[in-house]
Amino acid sequence: MITTTAAAEYGKTALIINKRLTWKDAERMAETLSIMQGAIQWWIGDMLNYCEAEFGENYTQLFEAYDPKTLLAYKWVAAAIPPPRRRESLSWSHHQSVAGSTADVQDTLLERAECEGWCVSDLRQALRPPKQREPKMIRCPHCGMDFEVE
Repeated sequence: MITTTAAAEYGKTALIINKRLTWKDAERMAETLSIMQGAIQWWIGDMLNYCEAEFGENYTQLFEAYDPKTLLAYKWVAAAIPPPRRRESLSWSHHQSVAGSTADVQDTLLERAECEGWCVSDLRQALRPPKQREPKMIRCPHCGMDFEVE
């Protein structure tokens, strides 16, 4: 399916520019495409949450081409982190990593990830509980008692 606008035709496999663009037009189009690329999970998740509230279970029919598990992930993350708390500078995967945490933990870790430039694996590492150090034990050769040493 091809959709036509004044400037372009687009579909699943093509973007055909129909008019001569100025550099400013090209910049705006590139910015729009960048926003779309980083936003689609949020948009679908928000739409699924809206449609579920409005139409009940029928919402699953809207995106039959998607894997149901993918749709559930989009929906869950979008519900867990409302738009005012989302960080534009962080990816959807950053947000997905903290979606199961409380709002306070989400805000704290998203703030740190944003300020400190964390990648997704850094954020996931921060979510893990600190490793408990195994006590180092030695056995006295004379009496056979075990002692913990630092």
